[in-house]
Amino acid sequence: MPKYDVDFGGKTYEVEAPDSRTAWQWAQSYALQNKPKTGYLAAAGKGIEQLGSGMRTGLGLAGDANQAALAGLERQKDIGQRYAEQTGLDLLKKAYEQQGVLGAIGEVGRQVPLAVAEQLPRMGATAAGARLGAMAGSPFGPAGAVVGGALGAFAPSMLEMGGTFAERQAREQQERGAPVDVSAGKAFAAAAPAAALDVAAQAIPLGRGMIAKLLGVPEQQLINAAKRKS
Repeated sequence: MPKYDVDFGGKTYEVEAPDSRTAWQWAQSYALQNKPKTGYLAAAGKGIEQLGSGMRTGLGLAGDANQAALAGLERQKDIGQRYAEQTGLDLLKKAYEQQGVLGAIGEVGRQVPLAVAEQLPRMGATAAGARLGAMAGSPFGPAGAVVGGALGAFAPSMLEMGGTFAERQAREQQERGAPVDVSAGKAFAAAAPAAALDVAAQAIPLGRGMIAKLLGVPEQQLINAAKRKS
């Protein structure tokens, strides 16, 4: 049977069918059955999968870095196909172009809770890491709990972003037509400041009171420990 390129829903499908009309019908049926997920639960699910995929790549860098990065790219591609892109500047720009300032304001209001839902898994991983790190450091007193909590909070972001930067290396090399040669060292070197900023961005809105609760350290002890370190 002949093959047809069918445009539907902003995507192009290559369909093997007896005629163009049947090809369009089959493409429509496939697109509707495999429609990307939307909504708050989908945003949270996407965040969980992206976090897990990045951390998996980061762990894989200890072995075959090239294979780990390429496998990560395939997972990210799959995630992108199964979940709709519900936030981003492109959507904000489109709303502004079509509806003006009020449309853009409305789009911001729509995106904010979706962005929060997508970030919740990362925030949970940071909080869990901070708590575990604080517990590990607590035998060394409040200062040990603070240091352990900071390292524990940093670890998930460092691992995920190390994987993400490794995937970026592989993707850029592929786009240039160069052999894939991923450097785990370069990936984690680039990830370190990015992970620190990520953790800080999450911690600052929480406030020191919430951070103290996450670490299991009384707030005043947290303040005193910080003063001794400064």
